[in-house]
Amino acid sequence: MNQGKPITRYFIFSCLALLFILPLVQGKFGIIKLSPLKGAFVPAVEDTFSSKKWFSGEYQNHTEKYLNQAFGFRNLLVRINNQLDFSIFNNTNLNSVIPGKNNYLFTYEYIKAYRGYDYTGEKIANEDMRQLKFIQTELALMNKTLIVIFAPGKASYYPEYLPDSCSKEGDHTNYKLYPELVEKWGINNVNFRKYFLDQKKQSAYPLFSKNGTHWSEYAACLVMDSLISYIDNMRNITMPHFKWNNIAESDQDTGFDNDIVNAMNMMYNPIHEKMGYPQTSIIAEPDNIKPSILAVGDSYFGTLWYLNINKVFSGYHFSYYNQKMFPESFDHEINTDQFSLKKEIADHDVIVIEATESNLNALGWGFIGNLYDMLRGDSHRFDPTSNLIVNQEKYIRSDKNWMAEIEKKARQNHISTDSMIILDAIWAKRNEFDSKVQKAYNEIKNNIALIHRLEIKAKEKNTSVDTIIRREAICVADKDYDKMR
Repeated sequence: MNQGKPITRYFIFSCLALLFILPLVQGKFGIIKLSPLKGAFVPAVEDTFSSKKWFSGEYQNHTEKYLNQAFGFRNLLVRINNQLDFSIFNNTNLNSVIPGKNNYLFTYEYIKAYRGYDYTGEKIANEDMRQLKFIQTELALMNKTLIVIFAPGKASYYPEYLPDSCSKEGDHTNYKLYPELVEKWGINNVNFRKYFLDQKKQSAYPLFSKNGTHWSEYAACLVMDSLISYIDNMRNITMPHFKWNNIAESDQDTGFDNDIVNAMNMMYNPIHEKMGYPQTSIIAEPDNIKPSILAVGDSYFGTLWYLNINKVFSGYHFSYYNQKMFPESFDHEINTDQFSLKKEIADHDVIVIEATESNLNALGWGFIGNLYDMLRGDSHRFDPTSNLIVNQEKYIRSDKNWMAEIEKKARQNHISTDSMIILDAIWAKRNEFDSKVQKAYNEIKNNIALIHRLEIKAKEKNTSVDTIIRREAICVADKDYDKMR
């Protein structure tokens, strides 16, 4: 009658033995293929033993980290643990992810922007605007177009689904300040946050998914189409068309519609409302024009790569956070500073600076200042915000004949009248400055005593006398202009 007890003991012992042995076998040989965990982390590697590492404790620390990551079925157990935490306790096990109402997921950086915790203030923002205005004017003189793009944030788009503890919008936020200032300064821009809010109730499909942090794939298609139309209008051209005929529907997010949940590493993803996935194509006509584009932005602009944005441009460079250059970095990482900024500007017709709400406090990530410094060079004499140019603008506005010419040229160049006034004001002052330089140059040439001193200076500098005379003439003209600035 007691024969069953040893069998039960053996069975229990065998199960316990398998429980300990199977993870070791799986960790060593990987018998069962498991999907790797997703997200950004550096996997630990097995360390080599040495007496020095042993006595310093380095070997023990590395080995502990390795064993914690390398034991069999770890990925499966992590997913089970994360699934239980989320399904039962509504915890995400990711410090950056905040669960909202109705199973909406948010990343903290966008809540921070919504609350105004990263607010830069008007002083810093206006300095960005001043430099952008100068850059836009200088690029326009080169027949190049500057565009600032404001990408939306999920927290300000769906505040009704935020937790009650952080649902109140901040009184001062960058996503309110910056769009207001670019309009005030007359800087070319596309405000997709405003567009998204306008489309929120009438959009055929969600513009943000519950499980993602970026705009949805459907929304990215709208962004792509709008950007092409905006460039067409700004440059008075017709680019290849971005079209879709069919829209597939799915309640299982794919791609960047699922990026938050993918990083949470759970057993299965929540099912929610149907998302739209347009079947897109690029249609190029013989008379279409493909400008080249240099974009500096964050991962929102990066999503457009998957819609083949590069195929509507003759040249495409995307500087990710002004750090990595794409598409080159798809093969091997190449830093942006390995490229000549001067050549990048020369090679591209459209310069885009894009940022989502949480990145407006670092708009351009240094690119604006670098480009401003590069373009400024001698052009600082004709800064559109200086009294010199502002007073010339006032004079132009007071001259009816000049204004008639301005309006005609504005229509021909497909730009605003205000932009054309600035360009003409700079043109007028450039010509005036060149005349002053030439006058000073002639006066120096006729000054025998001064010429003698400049000949000595030219010999010391190992350059021509004419070069030194030209520099002196520019200095004389600059001193005269400094009084008017």
